[in-house]
Formats: sequence, C-alpha cells, structure tokens
Amino acid sequence: MVRALLARLAGQERALANARAASTELSRQRVEREEVELFLSARAERVTRTA
Repeated sequence: MVRALLARLAGQERALANARAASTELSRQRVEREEVELFLSARAERVTRTA
C-alpha cells in the first residue's frame, strides 16, 4: 500500500518535472520567434528605406 503510494507520487513528480521542462522550452521558442520577427521587421524597414 505504502509502496504503491510512493510509486504514484514519484510518477507524479516526474510528470511535473517533464511539464516544467516542456513549458520552459516552449517559452524559449516563443522568445526566439519574437526576436526573429523583430529582426526581420527591422531589416525589411531598412531595405525599404534604402530602395
């Protein structure tokens, strides 16, 4: 009984750790995508001004 409870708790802890890691990775990707959009926007603006 206690062993089963501990196993479930350990599984739940692993699931939480996986969810945190996935959330962190998605946040990094979102920031990177926003940075790329800003760069491309600024680049397009410079190209437009010089053309």
